[in-house]
Amino acid sequence: MACPLSDILNSSPDVSMSSASESSESSDSDSLQSFEHRTLEGQPNNPSTLPSSVQGQSDSRLGLRSPPPSPAPAAPPGSDPPPQDPSPNSFSIFQSLLSHAELVFELAKHLDIEDLISLYAISRDFHFFLNRRFTTTILSQSVSRAAESSRIFKFRCYRSLCIRDPARRRLNNTNNNNAPIRYVPSFRWLRMILFRERVVTEILSLFSAEGLRLPPSTSLAIKKLWFVTDIADNQRRMGVMHTPDFWTPKDLFLASMFIIKLDMLLTDPMRGEGDPPVMREMLLAQRSLSTLWRVLKREELTRSTDVLRMLVEWRYSPPRPGLGLPIMGVMPRDVGRLQWEGWGRNRSVKMLQLDWLVAMECVRRGYDVQQYHLDMMLHGFVDRLGVGMEDVWSEEQVRSRVEREGGDLEAELEHARCMYEREDRAFEEITEEQLREKEGGDGGGLLGAGNGNPF
Repeated sequence: MACPLSDILNSSPDVSMSSASESSESSDSDSLQSFEHRTLEGQPNNPSTLPSSVQGQSDSRLGLRSPPPSPAPAAPPGSDPPPQDPSPNSFSIFQSLLSHAELVFELAKHLDIEDLISLYAISRDFHFFLNRRFTTTILSQSVSRAAESSRIFKFRCYRSLCIRDPARRRLNNTNNNNAPIRYVPSFRWLRMILFRERVVTEILSLFSAEGLRLPPSTSLAIKKLWFVTDIADNQRRMGVMHTPDFWTPKDLFLASMFIIKLDMLLTDPMRGEGDPPVMREMLLAQRSLSTLWRVLKREELTRSTDVLRMLVEWRYSPPRPGLGLPIMGVMPRDVGRLQWEGWGRNRSVKMLQLDWLVAMECVRRGYDVQQYHLDMMLHGFVDRLGVGMEDVWSEEQVRSRVEREGGDLEAELEHARCMYEREDRAFEEITEEQLREKEGGDGGGLLGAGNGNPF
């Protein structure tokens, strides 16, 4: 019969051993005593936790043989490795969520864009789940976080920001294997619309900080101007402007107001210094409205040399173009390229700029917008309906003010939303009243010729 473990631990070592063997035996005996102490303390008696030398010695003393390790079953070629069985005492809420598709979809919809990309990169199960529902996940994120931008900047118009469907679905959902795999929106497209939503909101806030207030609904008109900016030829630009379902009369009115307010922002109110048409045309001729955003934030055009460099890239024509030397740091191929179609690819046709396109479309539709220029300039300075002239804060401004001064964040955000809605309603009432007074039933202008009320 095998001796108990306590007898083995208490047995004295053989006197015939050498001093080196005695020291080794003593250290191993101490390891066995510590193991027995842990076992009696309530820890599981797992021989695998012993050191290899102690484990072999205890097995030999007990007359037992260590079984050889069983080989792991080989996975068939081309298949994923078998998942490891979790410990019976461990619990992962994320792994539990992955077994419920509707919960994973809601989790993906509410994650931040950077967190969503990180989770998509590090979790294999989440990666495969998202690939099966990639389009739905991206579009749900865009609708919940940037609804207006997702409607204006449709992913079908930005092929470079799309990818092939990870689920390999065919075009028009056909079962024909010869049909091409369809394109779906990517994380780059989602990042673009979230960035543009934030930029447009900050542009309105920066205008308000300079004392030039715009109606909250102007954000939609600015986004449509940005969409036209992405088009690199005049034919398609005019085709978009001629679409009444895309450019409504209200959008044209608000775009005209935005351009006038931009002129007021670039002009000194006391001395009238500066050349606002040149600055406004140069900023609106850039390839993106993010340049205007950075200029308003005082991150670009902070020096006179920066203005000259942008002017050279926009429409400067050197008297001797054959020299091939840079001008103000601008390479010869980039000099004056922003005034041509295709951003310099077609140097025979000049590009129609945003302010020209808005004015031309108003004239084409018969809108007499110039008679409202004074009302556009006075908007935000005169309280005609008695609704109050309290400043309208954006969400980012409210959060920064609460962090700086303290207060109830939810209450401040709700107050800011109420102010946005009140100012928007007041603007519509003011403009509708002014338009009806100036039209006088003569059938002209924005309300005439069967156009209906744009507001």
